[in-house]
Amino acid sequence: MYRHNLVNVIQNQSNQMSIGLLDTQHNVQTAPAVLTPVVLDSSAAIKLSMGSTMFHERSLMSRNDIWHKIVILRGANFDKEVVLKSILKSIQPADLIPVKYQVIGENSCFIARNCDRALDQLCKTSLIVQCFDGSPLILSITLGFASIHDLKINIQPLLLTVLKKRYNAEKKTLILDNFHKDEDIYSTVYCPLSQCKTMTHVLKLAKNALGPFEYLSLQNNELHILTMLEANSLKSVKYLDLRHNDIMRVQLLEPLKALNITELLLDGNPMCENYANPLHYVEAVKQYCPKIVKLDGVQVNTGGLPLIFKSFIKNWSKSELVEQFVQHFFTAYDHKDRNVLRGLYHDDAWYSTTVGTPTSPTSKKFLEPFGSENRNLLIFGKNSQQLLHHGQDEILKVLKKLPASQHIQKSFCCDLMYHSKEALTISVEGLFKLINATNQLFSFNRTFILVAEEDNEYKIVNDQYHVYLPVHGIENINYNIENESPPKFEPSCYSPNEKENLILIFQESSQMKHEHCEKYLKEVEWNLKKAIMNFLNHYKNGQLPKDAF
Repeated sequence: MYRHNLVNVIQNQSNQMSIGLLDTQHNVQTAPAVLTPVVLDSSAAIKLSMGSTMFHERSLMSRNDIWHKIVILRGANFDKEVVLKSILKSIQPADLIPVKYQVIGENSCFIARNCDRALDQLCKTSLIVQCFDGSPLILSITLGFASIHDLKINIQPLLLTVLKKRYNAEKKTLILDNFHKDEDIYSTVYCPLSQCKTMTHVLKLAKNALGPFEYLSLQNNELHILTMLEANSLKSVKYLDLRHNDIMRVQLLEPLKALNITELLLDGNPMCENYANPLHYVEAVKQYCPKIVKLDGVQVNTGGLPLIFKSFIKNWSKSELVEQFVQHFFTAYDHKDRNVLRGLYHDDAWYSTTVGTPTSPTSKKFLEPFGSENRNLLIFGKNSQQLLHHGQDEILKVLKKLPASQHIQKSFCCDLMYHSKEALTISVEGLFKLINATNQLFSFNRTFILVAEEDNEYKIVNDQYHVYLPVHGIENINYNIENESPPKFEPSCYSPNEKENLILIFQESSQMKHEHCEKYLKEVEWNLKKAIMNFLNHYKNGQLPKDAF
């Protein structure tokens, strides 16, 4: 009865979709065979791993026309991402595609099929998988839980929807960053591109269903091998972004020899730490990408001249912090209400503006909106002190008076000039334009000093802002401002205190226990609105755990 009810629940969620799961249907039986489910516990798994015949169990494992159900005992106490990552790690190099992960009471479960190698690997663990923190996950597997004729789930349309959303035909770009967490698939199927079978299928689908793409971004997918790129023969790809993955050695770039890569981004991979000399790093990568022109944003075909770096961050462990701060600050600064900057400045912070010297009446007119805050130290007088602003409230008052802007973040150059446990000095320069004004480009340089506070937070204690007109000829490297869509400002909370406040707000609204509120928020990366929507959906469908309240 329980199995029948669960099949109905999953079937209803699937909206009666047709059969198919990352494979073709020609091997699937057209008529359902007699199905007798078998439950595997630890003792049965040990027998299978030791070679016991157990013909019925093995025949069920080898069939591709049935679903198996994997139950995680007390899985409700663990985060979905932690559970699934731990299970997938334990079955490597086999592949497993968890479908319809859900919490039922104190347990959690998902279904999967066409995964005999993965089931073999799980049996070798005695159905006890270690979490990353050492906690054991105890599993129970129902082989032959349901036939694909009774439980119809089609993943293909979901994948196509995500791929079409992430493809830009005009720019010939395909952005597959953090692919498995896309909101259009995350609740139905868990398909990280780090699994060879999944990555191969997704790239094949993209190649056949989309137009040609020259720029492929695969950031934050935990990739540790790249053979899938070679298998799909992506000859059109010239720009490849592999930042923030798990590529350990330069030799793993071997599959890139089959491509025509001219620009490659590898920042944030462990292999980058293997080279103290940038020239040795460049030469090593060139062995696998002989046509490369740019590596990590640096021009490498310099004809013997020194390498010119767009940004200088000597300690790459700080690069994510710098990138996060710069994007967050300038997105907030460009917001229609600069009050969103509150909390970024220290109560004892200092701020000043300087303006470049105009070279003509026209340039003087363009710079006029900033003239009232120009603290030019070459002009002695009372303004040199009056225009030095102190304290967060006074600084925000001044920033709100400055003209509304749109920064071109692709033009940014960032330098980490100093860093210690207590403080950072970051210099940012680039281009921006004024909102509701002419399309005149402005250049800026902004130097921030940040101090570390509790809960791994940083606040600005000094902000020096310099505005000037670009050098003659900047129009030759136009950044297509008319088509530039400014990033949407979405406040993010990073500190434990802020996360705790969100949990309390959610708890007050939902009346759920603290741990369940935290779990809901983690699953949507602390987006309170999405967490409430998921809660209401689960409440409506009767999917909330019994102990949630």
